[in-house]
Amino acid sequence: MNSSYGSDGMNQEHFSDIKLCDIHETFRKHLNGRFKSNRKFGDSIYAVEFEQQKFNCKTCLQVAFTELESDKYWFMNFYYNFLTPMVDMNRVHLIYCDTDSMMLAVAEDPKQNYKQGFSTVIKDKQFYDQNFYMFFPKPKQVITNESQLILDQIEQLEERKLKIKELQIQNEKKPLGVAYEHCGSILIALSPKNYWLRQEFDKKDPVVIKLKGM
Repeated sequence: MNSSYGSDGMNQEHFSDIKLCDIHETFRKHLNGRFKSNRKFGDSIYAVEFEQQKFNCKTCLQVAFTELESDKYWFMNFYYNFLTPMVDMNRVHLIYCDTDSMMLAVAEDPKQNYKQGFSTVIKDKQFYDQNFYMFFPKPKQVITNESQLILDQIEQLEERKLKIKELQIQNEKKPLGVAYEHCGSILIALSPKNYWLRQEFDKKDPVVIKLKGM
């Protein structure tokens, strides 16, 4: 819903200013008062994002801020009524959160890889089994089993694969749903939207620096 706030309340096509810089220029851009974030694309190329000083709002502000306030309610509902009853909070540390995201440090089983999720820190298994997939995406196999009647009507193998992929995306994007975005080994956060993240596990953007809202 926070993304809806952003797209409804702001003209996002003209909201961000992104430039490609080498490593030396990227360091200098960090000193710019409009610096927002940067992502590493290669050994010597970075995408540096700046905040615009002005932008056009094409939606009634009351609509945009009503969405934002709704975000906050459902976010707190997820944390206090779902996450804290389900996991052992002695092994989970909330580093920081925003209106639509949270960064957690989880003390998991070192013998398993990073894809173990919350499986090793569950304190209420019954609560987990009953509620986990109300928020988080279902595994591919679960979606396939639940949609078998629909898939049986599709004869072509490629079409079946595309349908399964469509159902996966649909499940991941369900209203009020939660999805994993990044996973890494180190996060230093001075405040919300002001952090340094090493997310080498998913290999997408190994190092992210974000300075926003300061």
